[in-house]
Amino acid sequence: MTTRGLIRFLSWLFLASFLIRPGVCFAQPPSSPTGISLPAKGKRIPLDSLVELQTYNTGPLLSFPAHPNVHPAGVPKVIPIPSELPVFTPGQGGLRKPRKVKAEGVSVPALQPKPVPALPMHMRENARYDILWMDADQGLSANSITSILEDSRGHLWFVAGDDGVIRYDGKRFTTFTAKEGLGTPGLYTILEDSKGNIWFGGIQGKVCRYDGRSFTHYGLDSVSTILCITEDKRGNIWFGTTHGGAVCYDGANFAYYSTAQGLSGYNVQAILEDSRGDIWLGTSNGLNRFDGMRFTRYTKSDGLISPLVLSIAEDNQGNLWFGSHLGVSCFDGKRFAQFTTEEGLAHNYVRRILKDSQGNIWFTSLQGGISRFDGATFTHYTTKEGLPNNSANGIWEDSGGNIWITAGGVSRLNPHSFVHFMEIDGKKTGGVQSLLKDQDGNIWFFKDNGERLVKYDGQFFSLPAYDNNFRPHYSLGEEMMEDYHGGLWFASQFASHYDGDIFTLYGAKSRDSRFQKFRCVLEGQQGNIWFGGVNGAFRFDGERMWQYDEKDGLPPSTIMSMLLDRHGKLWIGSESGITKYDGKNFTNYYDAESWGNFWAKTILEDSQSTLWFGGKQGVMRYDRKQATFYSTEDGLSHFYVNSIVEGQHQEMWIGTRQGLTLMVPNRTKVGSDSFSNKPSYRFYTFGKGDGLNEIFIFKAILGRHNRLWLGTAKGLSMLDLNQFELASKPPRILLEHIEANQQFIDYRQLADSAYLHSLAFGPALAARSTASYRSSTILFTRSCRIT
Repeated sequence: MTTRGLIRFLSWLFLASFLIRPGVCFAQPPSSPTGISLPAKGKRIPLDSLVELQTYNTGPLLSFPAHPNVHPAGVPKVIPIPSELPVFTPGQGGLRKPRKVKAEGVSVPALQPKPVPALPMHMRENARYDILWMDADQGLSANSITSILEDSRGHLWFVAGDDGVIRYDGKRFTTFTAKEGLGTPGLYTILEDSKGNIWFGGIQGKVCRYDGRSFTHYGLDSVSTILCITEDKRGNIWFGTTHGGAVCYDGANFAYYSTAQGLSGYNVQAILEDSRGDIWLGTSNGLNRFDGMRFTRYTKSDGLISPLVLSIAEDNQGNLWFGSHLGVSCFDGKRFAQFTTEEGLAHNYVRRILKDSQGNIWFTSLQGGISRFDGATFTHYTTKEGLPNNSANGIWEDSGGNIWITAGGVSRLNPHSFVHFMEIDGKKTGGVQSLLKDQDGNIWFFKDNGERLVKYDGQFFSLPAYDNNFRPHYSLGEEMMEDYHGGLWFASQFASHYDGDIFTLYGAKSRDSRFQKFRCVLEGQQGNIWFGGVNGAFRFDGERMWQYDEKDGLPPSTIMSMLLDRHGKLWIGSESGITKYDGKNFTNYYDAESWGNFWAKTILEDSQSTLWFGGKQGVMRYDRKQATFYSTEDGLSHFYVNSIVEGQHQEMWIGTRQGLTLMVPNRTKVGSDSFSNKPSYRFYTFGKGDGLNEIFIFKAILGRHNRLWLGTAKGLSMLDLNQFELASKPPRILLEHIEANQQFIDYRQLADSAYLHSLAFGPALAARSTASYRSSTILFTRSCRIT
């Protein structure tokens, strides 16, 4: 026996000692022993055996806008205001002083209804953005919502007209109606004041104040409907009404301002106090500025786009925005700038305006969904982007930066979450299995499950125009990479190359089936191109080709992934395990005690030179000294890992068959779990409830501008990591209700003698019964809001 044969024999004996141990098995027996380096000779394959190369000229690329809902803002029409404007002072020039009426309210206890569990929110199948919505199917007591508010405790309130108001804590709905003491039908608007009281306004001039324990009801004289409520810096509460003008409540009296006091109209649609302390009142007959003493009027002849003012907001520069049924007016103190659909608005009928925490201006419209203006562009959100309805009304930004909209129920838009490209030029994108960022930062991917190659340059999608005889799904789709010269190489049924003009297919007509069925491709040292697949590994230097299989030391199974590390070592992942190639020898790692039979679908080398392997058994981390495994028990969303990518802060993004997992390293002194002594990470998972439109993730890469790109079973998704933030605030723990023996208790009305005889355990408690504590159950339900 030769020396090499003896080494192999002894190595097989060593391996057999592990195979006979209970619980140790291999999907396929390895072709060579673990940890032993074998020379990689390979077999040269003459290019002539591939019969002929096929080439196809693509011609010019076909381009389509990648962001059809983003529109550059046009130049608005600007109208300077006159040097003098009409001024009206209550009590002078024939005008009456405001009529004051003592505020006499009637208080009733606020009964607490039993909360109703909220079912998970919906996402439209074609949603382009992280837009979730809910209606009666999720437990809402009504589908028609007019206004939204987040209170200081973190609850969301939805005003539902005749169906009362709904409080939402993220998990449950609590509906208040006349039965609970709300009393006021036909509610329309809502406000929380600086003292934490919540005010509701509705039809017939009814106003209701809720302090957490009781409802206090007020009736306003000669008023039809309360349209809006706001609080000024002095703590006064202002009500905008129909037929009654504006009403100011100072804590003791109601003061009435209408046309008799100088207002330009008695239907007040919107009220705002600006940063200078002036009160702006939008009516159906023009705009009014009240400085506490007098009214200054602005009309259409002064530059307003319409005399009907429906909404008002102030931006970070102090400009005032006024919405109407004909468009939007922006006032800088000296002139009005008019915006319509011609300048980028989604619809001219603007109902509400909101300035968010980032300084963007949002508009809700009658039939155009919502629009966001960032100072340069308008971005539209409609049913095409994920809204359930294009008729939007109320809008609110919560403490987490989410935008809530009333449009066919209630919708939540997270503008800092995922963006999905489910369609290109009106056609479905289909499954995206492979992604690549080229040297210029362009993103390349395949749509239609490998049928069409697409380039994204930040503004346009560009597709090569294929020849009718070209069958791209035979040559594209599994994996791709860019070589040093900028050419693209593809691994699929066949190997192929694209130089920007011509596709070259290798072996498409070959009778030699060895050079087929590839799963991965990369550029090795000296510019060699490596392919891996069903028939082993192939090395191509542009003129010659070599094949390596189990006779050379590779495992007898399909090669799924390859990586060239910074030390020049080639790592090969297969269905049987992991192999290292140092340029001369193959070394297999099958040791079930440490690496196991790891099925390596993907390989990554991070910024610390640590190797990461993902496959059917989760994730393996190899720091060149020891291997550490992470699975669903640690926090992975699924044990089948398809892709791994490192972020800018050494965090790892893991794409699985059941969503996305983020592994954030714990910055501890030892850097490891004190119990298992393995590197410690915090795990966060993302699914459909977190903004993903599809949870089966094939591929993940980090593109330019720190954007995470995902290829999924339905299309292409992107997450801007510059705007992404994990929850950093501790959750608010709020007591919601108490249940005793499955009976709901209104704890806010609870007294020492309350429920003494109404509950089965009441008398027993009063008599200090010695009954076992197991005979009665008390359940405290709390709300946990993370903001």
